[in-house]
Amino acid sequence: MSEVRLSLDEVAQLVGPLAPSAATHQFWANARDHQLSRRKHWFDAGFDAFFEPASQSVRFVRSEGRRFEGAPPPVWTEPPTTDPDELARSVRALREKLKGRSGPLPPPPGSTDVQKVMGQTTRYNRDPNVIAWVIEQADGVCEVCEKPAPFARADGTAYLEVHHLRPLVEGGPDTTDNAVAACPNCHRALHYSAKSTALRAAVIVRLERMVDHPCKLNAAMQPIPTQ
Repeated sequence: MSEVRLSLDEVAQLVGPLAPSAATHQFWANARDHQLSRRKHWFDAGFDAFFEPASQSVRFVRSEGRRFEGAPPPVWTEPPTTDPDELARSVRALREKLKGRSGPLPPPPGSTDVQKVMGQTTRYNRDPNVIAWVIEQADGVCEVCEKPAPFARADGTAYLEVHHLRPLVEGGPDTTDNAVAACPNCHRALHYSAKSTALRAAVIVRLERMVDHPCKLNAAMQPIPTQ
């Protein structure tokens, strides 16, 4: 069998109740809960899933010779770095690898314990795999204002910046469920706008993959003791 089509009800019978957002393309590409179900029920068997809104069904297509066995695909091989130039180079290398790839792209694991290096400035050990995945998922559209990127880079790719909704300085993780692709204007707004809190909340509600990670610092910017 190389392809099979199931209605959403039939899929739910296999994996359990689906969220209302299952009737969207983004759910099948991004939803964290769906990723877990897919690995268990069909992703390990070598199938990719594609939602078809006209028939409210999902088309499962076998990808011959590709089995992830629940692990990130080999493309996520770039190590974290505190060097901005090295980070940019790694992201470019990853996106080059992804050219021509079809089907959903499982997210990299990222890091929930981001290391920082103290010096004249504090630098965080950023994961280029997370940046590349988030930008690829955005597909040239700001995930905050939902408008196309304002311009293209010299290599022709859309210019978007990756923002952590829970900042790393507040103990936020460097993971795909805490990172969004934003145009420069929205990125600045998320940092400095009087409406930044509302913007952040709106993105968390709208994007299926996002998690509202708690701040791990108190008002004095000191780590909150764990129980």
